[in-house]
Amino acid sequence: MAFPALAIAVSSTSSTFRRDLLDLGLASETAEHGLLRLVFGASPSRAKALPGGWVPSVAAALVHYGLSMSRVVGLLGLVFAAGLGTGATSLAGLALGGLLLVGSALVHELGHVVAYRLAGGPGAPAIAVAKGMKCHLVRRRLSPRRDLLVAAAGPLAPGLLVLPAVPLVWIAPLAFAAWIAIALGHALCALCPVGDGLTIWVALAQLRRERRAAADTRT
Repeated sequence: MAFPALAIAVSSTSSTFRRDLLDLGLASETAEHGLLRLVFGASPSRAKALPGGWVPSVAAALVHYGLSMSRVVGLLGLVFAAGLGTGATSLAGLALGGLLLVGSALVHELGHVVAYRLAGGPGAPAIAVAKGMKCHLVRRRLSPRRDLLVAAAGPLAPGLLVLPAVPLVWIAPLAFAAWIAIALGHALCALCPVGDGLTIWVALAQLRRERRAAADTRT
């Protein structure tokens, strides 16, 4: 099965065809019932084609990813409220750290969406895939420089919010310090050859090959 708009082809003869489609975000599945599974178990995989334009795309991705993360946010919110209500400040602090971590993941994914719209154009096809906290963007492959921009935008996005969040130094210094630590963690992940880091390494390798090829043609 081919998806030419995204330059993707999936073998329909594969025994894992359905799973391949789910992983790519080209199909959706519904959640299984059960309270414990609803709270702690596997989340449903949902795919949503993003609209054209970077503002509508960011808004659609924010809602799509946010709803996917809402169960975790709700659970952490309950723990935070329980910690405050019972005076267990350490419990409330842990829940707040979890909420900041979830927020950073959302900012990370929105960074990819914004960069893709800027690098790929307002009408470039893309599918937002959300499965609980596991979210990613299925998109068309771009030039190495633009792929590098889109891949790096996610890990760097939480760090870009540090300056606007400077007032938190006086309001909530611990939360500000926690956000800086989380942002550094996202940035360091870009150096690892997995996920976004792998895309960055591949794009850099392609750029080096292009430069060598251009140097060879000049000589």
